[in-house]
Amino acid sequence: MARFVTTFDPYNPAKADATSFNTGTTGVFQMVVWNESNANLTLVWGQHIEYAPAWTATLFCVQTNTANIDWAIYSNLTSPAGQISQVGISTYGAHEFVPGTYPASLANRQSVTNTATGNPIFSATVGYASTVHLLQFLNVFNPPTSGKNYTFHAARVFTSDAGTPSAVLEYCAGADNKFAGAVTAFSHMGTATPPTSAANCTQVDSGTVVLTNPQTIETLSLQPNVTADLLAFPDSVVLAPGGNMILQMTGTATAKIVRLTLKWTESVTTV
Repeated sequence: MARFVTTFDPYNPAKADATSFNTGTTGVFQMVVWNESNANLTLVWGQHIEYAPAWTATLFCVQTNTANIDWAIYSNLTSPAGQISQVGISTYGAHEFVPGTYPASLANRQSVTNTATGNPIFSATVGYASTVHLLQFLNVFNPPTSGKNYTFHAARVFTSDAGTPSAVLEYCAGADNKFAGAVTAFSHMGTATPPTSAANCTQVDSGTVVLTNPQTIETLSLQPNVTADLLAFPDSVVLAPGGNMILQMTGTATAKIVRLTLKWTESVTTV
């Protein structure tokens, strides 16, 4: 007889389901695992080991003397967490009809970011309450070993400078500019286990900064106390591994409020 057994979040399971779940059935039976999560699972009963891939409904034929089936996370997808993180278990009799065709993809339930790529979004921001120098820089470095492209879709700037300030978005190939101040790359995925970025983000408020062979992407004259974006949709800039994306503010006076923000997505597939 068909029976819905249990559900659990593989990343935060209840104590009763922490390492195994109880099917309430022994002997020979059929079991459907609805894995609506980013975790690829292994299932073990007796001497038998099976694989339950992420975002897939899989049908198993089970023969066991115990009602408990052990589970563990084998690996994780690097794509954003879905709208739900849940594994559901249904059991059926050995010769009972199981509706549906298996394995069945549940990928349509994964979330899509507002950039319509499904890739994780990150941002880095630096703010100065009172600038000391006329130049401020925010640098995002894509390490040569990241294996990912960074696609920048926002470069936002703000200044209280009432003179003739300007902002420049630039690219520099080669080593990390590694400015004096560290900046955190924040994930835009509000989950318990958000994706992390390999980017090294730094900033500096300085009178003199020498960049190596900078390539100007966009320049913008600014109005005081107005937030501007150098990358207006659908414009974007791709930063390959081994390069720096720099957002520079050039002011006409010190002791001004300045904010610099870069936002980007990171390709899930290696390049």
